[in-house]
Amino acid sequence: MLLTPQSTAPGRVQHYRTLAYVVTILVYLVIGAAIFDKLESTEESIRHANLTAR
Repeated sequence: MLLTPQSTAPGRVQHYRTLAYVVTILVYLVIGAAIFDKLESTEESIRHANLTAR
């Protein structure tokens, strides 16, 4: 479906904005979780090795 100036209702544009906002937030959270996991994985590996060595 092509969006032409005649077919874009204000409600339809708002739905697309909301969908874009939700997708952006989800991508932001996934990237943040991946970065956090990468930063913490080294520390957790060291702690795990120390605990299993005891």
